[in-house]
Amino acid sequence: MKTDADGKPIYVGRLPQSNARAADSFDFSLGSMGIVPSGFLLTRDPRGKPSQPNAGSIVLQGP
Repeated sequence: MKTDADGKPIYVGRLPQSNARAADSFDFSLGSMGIVPSGFLLTRDPRGKPSQPNAGSIVLQGP
């Protein structure tokens, strides 16, 4: 996650590994109920380590 106050991404967790070849679905929450932080990014980090978001790793980008 990336906040307006700090330009660096904040690692907030990871999704469980999936072996499904079809699309996966998952549920997550950020912040307080009904409040979505601006500028959040969900990235794919194949090495299992958080890394700087880039065009090839961004899976979902919030408002």
